[in-house]
Amino acid sequence: MENSFLKKFKAKSTSELLEIVNSSGYQESARNAATKLIVERGEQQRLISSLKEFSKLELKDLLKNLSSYEYDHELTSSSLKIYRNQRTGLTGTVLFFIGLAFILFVLFNWWLGNTSWTLRYSISFGLLAMILGWGRLRTSNYTYLKLNKNGVSLKKINEETKSETVILNTDFDYFSTRKYSRSVSIFLNRRTGKPMSVVNLKLKTFEPTSELASELADRLNEYVKDPTTL
Repeated sequence: MENSFLKKFKAKSTSELLEIVNSSGYQESARNAATKLIVERGEQQRLISSLKEFSKLELKDLLKNLSSYEYDHELTSSSLKIYRNQRTGLTGTVLFFIGLAFILFVLFNWWLGNTSWTLRYSISFGLLAMILGWGRLRTSNYTYLKLNKNGVSLKKINEETKSETVILNTDFDYFSTRKYSRSVSIFLNRRTGKPMSVVNLKLKTFEPTSELASELADRLNEYVKDPTTL
C-alpha cells in the first residue's frame, strides 16, 4: 500500500506532501510515503519546522490527531471518551475460512460418494474452527477512558477478562506522560493507588507524538478540574 502512495505522490510538491504528513485525514501508509519522499529530497528540516503547535488547537481539533494512533474519541457537553477498539479480526477470519475449507472438502467427498468414517475428523475440526473463528470476529479487545463530572473511569474488555476501574474526583491526582523507547504513555495518577497507563501512543518518525501526549495530558487535567473547559 505504501509503495502505491509513493508512486502517486511523487509528482506532488513538498508543500503538498507536508499537508499530507500533517493531516489526520490520510491513512498512516499515505503519511509515511509522503514523509519518505520529503526525506529523499533532502528537505527533512521542513518536516521539523512544520510540526503543529498543539497548544493553539481547540480540544476537538487536538483529539482528531489521535486517529493517527488508532484511537477514537467522543466529545459531548457532559463527557469525554477516548477509546481504542482492536477487534481480533485477522485470527478470526483465518480460523473461520480454514474451517469452511474443511467443511467444503467433506461435502465434496460426499458428493463423490466417499462416506469414509475418517471424514468425521475433518468435519469436526471444520465446525470447531468456524465456531472459534466466528467467536473471535464478534469479540472486541476494547479499552476506553471516560471523563465526566463524577470522575474518571477506565474499562478494558477482551476475550478472557472484563474490568472497569472508577476513580472519583476525590481520589484523582493528575495526568502525566512517560516516554519510552518506542512509545509515550499518558498516566493517570491517584492519591491512593499506583499510576495507571490510560493511553499509549507509538512514536513515529517526524511526528510530534510526545508533544501531542503532553498537551493532551494538560487538557485532561483542566477538564477534570472544570468540565466546562470542553
